[in-house]
Amino acid sequence: MELRHDALVTAARWIDQVDQIAKQTDGLRMTVGQCSVTPCVRNVIAERCDLSLDVRHADDEVRERVVEEVLAIGRDLAHAADLNMEVTESESQPAVQMDGQLMDALNAGMAEVGVQPLSLPSGAGHDAAMMSSTFPSAMLFVRQPKGISHHPKEDVGIDDVAVAIRVMASTIHRVASNEALS
Repeated sequence: MELRHDALVTAARWIDQVDQIAKQTDGLRMTVGQCSVTPCVRNVIAERCDLSLDVRHADDEVRERVVEEVLAIGRDLAHAADLNMEVTESESQPAVQMDGQLMDALNAGMAEVGVQPLSLPSGAGHDAAMMSSTFPSAMLFVRQPKGISHHPKEDVGIDDVAVAIRVMASTIHRVASNEALS
């Protein structure tokens, strides 16, 4: 066993470290969402493991520091297992702040329909994040009772959709009448 250079075992150790760091850092979200093993045969030692890592935080400095930290851990684990580690960055997006006035209008709309406003940093590449450099942007999330996101099983209740429609109608009215923007 000591002569094995199992990429999957090393990848599993790294994934565990990613999970531990994510749990120890307030506001940090890290996800290893893909793992592809080569060869993918049940009785053959994995010679290669391709992983994805998604890292999100509202503070770019924190996000960048954590990325460097987990990559260094990966390099150390790979070295100790006599494996090579290659990193390919597919994209890196800076944190985007939503427009304060639009967020105030959304919060007022939520209060008007009896919903307690809750601030939820997303970090996701939503359309609002992409458009925020050109237009004032804000987002309203509809809760998913099971906490499932970006998955075919993601679902929302009709009552929650009805509340979201009422919030948006109130918000649009406020913005159109300049109540929230003055």
